[in-house]
Amino acid sequence: MPLTPGTRVGSYEITASIGAGGMGEVYRARDSKLKRDVAIKVLPEDVANDRERLARFQREAEVLAALNHPNIAHIHGLEEANGTTALVMELVEGDDLAERLRRGPMALDEALPIAKQIAEALEAAHEQGIIHRDLKPANVKVRSDGTVKVLDFGLAKALSQDLKSSSPQALANSPTITSPAMTARGMILGTAAYMSPEQAKGKPVDKRADIWAFGCVLYEMLTGKRAFKGDDVTEIITSVMRDTPDWQALPFETPSAIRTLLRRCIEKDPRKRAPHMAIARMEIDDAMTSTGELVHSSAAAPQKRSAWHVALPIALTVIALGAGWAGSRYFSSAPPPATPIRFQIEGPLSAEFSQRVTAFLAVAPDGRSVAYVGQPRGRPGHVWVHSFNDGSAREFENTAGVTTLFWSPDSKYIAFQTPGQLKRLDVTSGTVQVIAATGNGANGTWATDGTILFADVTIKRVPASGGQPESVTTIDTTKGDLRHARPSFLPDGRRFVFTAMNAELGRSTLQLGELGSTTTRVLDEIASGADYVNPGYLVFARDAKLMARPFDATGGQWTGDAIVIADAVRTVSLGTAAFSASIDGVIAYDSSNLFGQDVNLEWVARDGRPTGTVAQLPGGHTMALAVDDTSVALETSSGSTGNAVWIHDGARGTRTRLTFEQGAQGHPVWSPEGRRLVYFDGQPGSMTRLLIKVVNGTRDAEPLLGPNDQTPTSKQPTDWSRDGRYIVYEEQSRGRGFELKYVDLNGDRTPKVAVSTPFSERLGQLSPDGRLIAFESNETGEPQIYVATFPDASMRWTISSRGGVKPRWSYNGRELVFLDLVGMLQSVGINLSGGFRASVPVPLFPLNGVDTDGYNYAISRDATRLLVMRPSQKGPPPRISVIMNWPATVAR
Repeated sequence: MPLTPGTRVGSYEITASIGAGGMGEVYRARDSKLKRDVAIKVLPEDVANDRERLARFQREAEVLAALNHPNIAHIHGLEEANGTTALVMELVEGDDLAERLRRGPMALDEALPIAKQIAEALEAAHEQGIIHRDLKPANVKVRSDGTVKVLDFGLAKALSQDLKSSSPQALANSPTITSPAMTARGMILGTAAYMSPEQAKGKPVDKRADIWAFGCVLYEMLTGKRAFKGDDVTEIITSVMRDTPDWQALPFETPSAIRTLLRRCIEKDPRKRAPHMAIARMEIDDAMTSTGELVHSSAAAPQKRSAWHVALPIALTVIALGAGWAGSRYFSSAPPPATPIRFQIEGPLSAEFSQRVTAFLAVAPDGRSVAYVGQPRGRPGHVWVHSFNDGSAREFENTAGVTTLFWSPDSKYIAFQTPGQLKRLDVTSGTVQVIAATGNGANGTWATDGTILFADVTIKRVPASGGQPESVTTIDTTKGDLRHARPSFLPDGRRFVFTAMNAELGRSTLQLGELGSTTTRVLDEIASGADYVNPGYLVFARDAKLMARPFDATGGQWTGDAIVIADAVRTVSLGTAAFSASIDGVIAYDSSNLFGQDVNLEWVARDGRPTGTVAQLPGGHTMALAVDDTSVALETSSGSTGNAVWIHDGARGTRTRLTFEQGAQGHPVWSPEGRRLVYFDGQPGSMTRLLIKVVNGTRDAEPLLGPNDQTPTSKQPTDWSRDGRYIVYEEQSRGRGFELKYVDLNGDRTPKVAVSTPFSERLGQLSPDGRLIAFESNETGEPQIYVATFPDASMRWTISSRGGVKPRWSYNGRELVFLDLVGMLQSVGINLSGGFRASVPVPLFPLNGVDTDGYNYAISRDATRLLVMRPSQKGPPPRISVIMNWPATVAR
């Protein structure tokens, strides 16, 4: 029922009617509490009387109320009184854009400032995950001072019934507000005229629907005509699906960049449509300034812009090419000019992504996109693909748990590894197939004949169609080699280069191998694998620099000296660096913080609710909580000196460095009384030794296995028994996975085997009574949690069924906690009366922690809360740097 002046809705008094439309009636009202005028929008009866839809609207209104932008009309609240439900919004004086357009087209100097403000409003909303869904001139107000206010953000979703029909009746039900200047028929036609094709079909929409509508609105502003016309809804929708706007109707003086922008906004295929409003904002800004140059640097952008904006890559590309055809260059598929082009891209939601977002990446062989592993908070890692052509980023849902990835030669598939399996992703359809079971796999390469090589201690071969892997390299124990990594085919598809990690020398070498022969040849001592690039280079990393060296692929020989082509590429581990190069010269590499991601130490309840932040620390890889629930030992990044062990005193808020040995130290484990730590010294994946050090003492660290511990293996401590007698550690021997060993501190400290199989057993954790050991093993193809008797492992029980890593016992031994493969902490009750019994795992909460091979959580002594290590919002986000046409850099 319409409201009359004087009617009260809560503390608001209706003073006049403003208009009516698909969303209901709109009134001017006076706020008696704050003495201000507001807009009251009375919801339709079908919404107000439907509890489910009203609750949904309440949730949406709460989200929309969080929007705070000068070009967005604010939501003040939701009011219910006397059977009336109304939305209280900012009252915006002035004409709406539909009224202005009734007077004809707008000049450029009038249209572009308005369009820029609309773009800024959409960009800000999209950053918050909010889509307008009903953008049109009637929902844009222009105040007398030129300020634009976009109305009804997200209300289309809030009021919708998720209509799947594409009938005219369904399309006419868009929740829109009109002014008296518009007829009901005009409202319906106006709504349909700005619908994207996918929205008109009733398909789910994303921000690209708003980008389409923005293009339609801008076109109408410049021409005075709608981009798609018709006498009724059916005709308009038909025109949207079939017709192309009359581009000749644009004013002659319309800049070419604006013409190109309009074409890319009004692109029927959403995959080819401009992917971000930032593009529109910058092109309009450039056209307004008319400087002849585009200035798209990240420094000029708002700090809280969405991290996947492609502003910088667009900018650097067009700057290199000249502004005369900047817009058309970005949107064209023409080959790049013979000059180096450099730009950076950032991962979506990058402030919440772990470092793995860029640690493992792969450029497609056609040079048009880069795939990477992205892992935002609350979710496991997935495959993401960023297109260089249109700036879009796509996440593939069927790839949870991915660790490494590489492309097929035709750029149609991505091979990726999850714990225990090598899989194949069809980039077009998103379907996934299992290729083979793997162990500790790390990256690979794919030949044109369908042969895949991947690293799994040795380099193994398997058909891309699936099969049983077979080794094509052998570990040369006489040279101290520990394992092989990062294979990459040369152009002939037979020979390949790979990295051999040498435990005795603590280094890695680049070697040349060939299918059908186990004989290999050392090419160079470098810190990473290498990729072959035309017209004859191997690209690799050394000393945190990306380098290219001329290489004769036919003869397998270097033909010149190495040249630095980029600084600050991150080394992931010994023998592996975060870069990838296509054969035609597109390089992507991780240029994030080289020394690890800042982390927060946070206490959370058993349901995951935060109860307090302990500290914010620079870098974090694994942690251990002392028995006092206060002192935390952490392996953290320490700049160019490598990782080190630090002690954080939670009671005093101090942080003290414990280790100063050369190389790297990490994976600390507390003694039961909390006065000593055992940790590794060396480089993970290389030869390491185990050291014990008194936390507050002045004496040097003591070698756990004695001064003559020179075994060429990689070792990491994992636990220290409650009675102080045993230290458990994991050791990776030559040519095989990890096994669990222990040392008796009351004996001669001769290492003894606790658990050893042909597979990998890691992160052994002793029960408080010292009679059991929990660990993870990949014997089934993916890691699972097991418990065995200690020290003989004569009996064993399976704890997890759907994968598990990082087990920890509660202090009283009645609970075992572990992390499943999708990031959920699981709790298992343990009963030792009359034997060993374990309950079914019960989920606690998503860990959302820092991705690490060590521990990112610890259990308090009373088991009522957990200390977790989470990515910090501090510091620059992870980012990928890209170089195109880099051989021109070498030539220079």
